[in-house]
Amino acid sequence: LFCYCEEHAENLRKSKNFRGKIHVVGNPTVDLIDEIRPRLHIHQGAPYIYVTIHRRELTEDYLTLCEVLKGIAQASRQLSLDIIFPIHPRTRQAFANFGIDPRTYLGSKAKLLPPVSMIDSLSYVANARIVVTDSGCIQEEACILNTPCVTVRKNTERPETLRVGANILSECSRMNIVDSVLRANEIPVNWKHPYGNGSAARDAVEIVMTSYNS
Repeated sequence: LFCYCEEHAENLRKSKNFRGKIHVVGNPTVDLIDEIRPRLHIHQGAPYIYVTIHRRELTEDYLTLCEVLKGIAQASRQLSLDIIFPIHPRTRQAFANFGIDPRTYLGSKAKLLPPVSMIDSLSYVANARIVVTDSGCIQEEACILNTPCVTVRKNTERPETLRVGANILSECSRMNIVDSVLRANEIPVNWKHPYGNGSAARDAVEIVMTSYNS
């Protein structure tokens, strides 16, 4: 079994049903970011919060979705930050179903976009003052790119991002989100991400080939 970091490996070792060997190879997202980093765009505008929301627990509940929008809006006003928000198809449909106009909540300084490419999304993460998300992958990307992250969920499958100080769990209430974003704005961006040195794919292939040949 290939693990992103030692914390994941330790969890597997504690499992009563574990079988096989454990190899900590790192996260291939680091490999990807290292490869495409020269292609990332430099943001020339005002500082901003980068927002992504798509999970069902947020998009299928009207009150929760409104609370999240209110929290992001209030935090952005208090910090004088713009908002960049590419809207996932599920979230766009939720807005339509509930009759929600996100600009009413987020204000005129919010840049509402259709879904963006991987390069554009990583560029937005890399250049953001803060990321607010419910995405597991974006929690990893923000950690790797040294951008403070607020996760609008009750829990996360990336606890290592919390451990290194890159991520804050806010849950979904307006005041929790505001408090978490204000705290994230004060985070020193000098953490070392736990996901390896960018050789995860190569190391995994080498282990597979060595094991197969033997």
